[in-house]
Parts: sequence; C-alpha cells; structure tokens
Amino acid sequence: MFAVGTQIGKYTLRRKLGQGGFGVVFAGYDESLEREVALKILNAEHKASDDVMRRFLQEARLAARIGHPGITTVFECAMLDSGVAYIAMELLDGESLAHRLHRSGRMAPPMAMEITRQIASALEAAHKNGIVHRDLKPDNIFIVKDPAVPGGERVKVLDFGIAKLHHVQSSDVHTQTSEVFGTPRYMSPEQCRSSTQIDQRSDIYTLGCILFELLAGRPPFVGQTGELFAQHLLVEAPSVLTVVRETPYHVADLVQRMLAKDVDARPPTMADVQRELERSGGMTMGVPATEPPGVSSAMP
Repeated sequence: MFAVGTQIGKYTLRRKLGQGGFGVVFAGYDESLEREVALKILNAEHKASDDVMRRFLQEARLAARIGHPGITTVFECAMLDSGVAYIAMELLDGESLAHRLHRSGRMAPPMAMEITRQIASALEAAHKNGIVHRDLKPDNIFIVKDPAVPGGERVKVLDFGIAKLHHVQSSDVHTQTSEVFGTPRYMSPEQCRSSTQIDQRSDIYTLGCILFELLAGRPPFVGQTGELFAQHLLVEAPSVLTVVRETPYHVADLVQRMLAKDVDARPPTMADVQRELERSGGMTMGVPATEPPGVSSAMP
C-alpha cells in the first residue's frame, strides 16, 4: 500500500525499514525541519479496529510523556482523513539488542551490567509516570552510539504499544482481566496469569530474564509457549553461575532476586536495580564487551 515517495502527512517516505503484524516502518523526511524520522504506519486492515487503533496511538502518547534519553523521542502521532494512522519518532542509527546478541554472543559482565543499568534507568522513568512496559525483550531494546555515556553506547527502549497504566483501573484502558500480553520467553509469573494483575515488579522480572541472557547467552527458560508459561510459574530459575562460573557473585545474586516468583522478594523498583548495578561497577575500561558466539565457560 505504501511506496517510497508517498506523502504521509508532512513526511515523504524514503526507504522501508521493517514490517510487523500491525504496521510498517519507513524512514521519512520532514521537509519543514529538513530531517529524517522513523515513521511507523498502522496497517490498513487494522484501522477499523478501535482497540488496535487505540493501542497504536497509545504507544506514542505513553513514550512522549516519559521524557528520558533512554526512551525513543516521539515527534508526532496522528490519523489522517484517509484513516491512515502514523507515529513519527527519532530515527535510530544502531542495532537491536537481539541483533547484538546474535552477532556477538554473550556479554562480559561489565557490558551486560551497563546495558541493564541503562534499561533500568529508562524504565524507572516510565514507572514514575505510572507506565509498566509489559513487553520488554531484546528486540525492543536498541543500542546507538553516544560518546557521552560509559562505553560510548546508549540504550533506547522501544515499543510501548501494550504498556499498561498501572494506576488506572483496567476497565478504563479496555483490558479484560483474562487477557495475556507479552513475549512468553520474558514474561513474569504474574503476567502469565493475567496482564492486568501486574505492577512495575513484572518489568523487573523481565529485565532479570534479559540480564541472565546477556550474561549466559541464553534466557533462563526455553521451550514452547506452554512450557515457558509452566517454567515461569513453577520452576525455580537456574543460577547464572551454573552456566557462566566467572559471573561476579553479587551480579548472579541480583539476577536471582529479580527472577523471584514472589514479587515481594524482587528488588522493589528499577531505581534499586540501577543502584545495585552501579555499586557492582558497571563498565570497566579495557574489558572486552562481548564473548564470541559458542564461547562458553559453563561448568562441566
């Protein structure tokens, strides 16, 4: 439906960047400000669905209200008279965390801690605005060059399309208590039961899954959807130390507490996660950022 050169609002489509089940992303050009943007356009078949339209535009509005350098900047969201809905946001030059893991393998602890610290900082800002992400995963985390931060890279958290305003009643956000949203590999136990009965500690569990994967090269649980749900609900997460024995003990302990089944046993806020990672040292100059794929220090 959309082709290079098409005009969407004040933006001219320049090149296609990607496509998903709900929309397509183009690099667009804003003639008035002479800059490129990322333009996310809702697929035409979804424009008749009020719920999908609401969630699509909610992504832009929630991201815009957070105001943190680790959250992608949103410039505009709109629906044209033709029914086309779009979000204009900053165009990121970098790679997803998923691509980094696939390309480079598990990370050395200092780099894994620094990336996790930055994610925690961005999500703390979201949580202070009453927003729980609910679908944090390596695909929704982007890494861009930034000489102003340790290691020269900044993390950007993307995709607030299924985020939840946890201080608002579920009836106000049109979410039924039986609905489950998220990506099974990274979902908290409480999210496996219901996506409405959660708070910021669900994101903390999910970030624990990601930190485990950064350190070990694989997530704590693997399997099909039903198996993953059962493991998140019933199976104690393995210690990172059983996979990578040189992981600093205090970092392995933090991961284990983030992955606690009992929400009250987890660090209470992302600020607490961030402070623990800062005390642990984060980035260390001269330490390789990643380990090549296939390199393992697993105990026999």
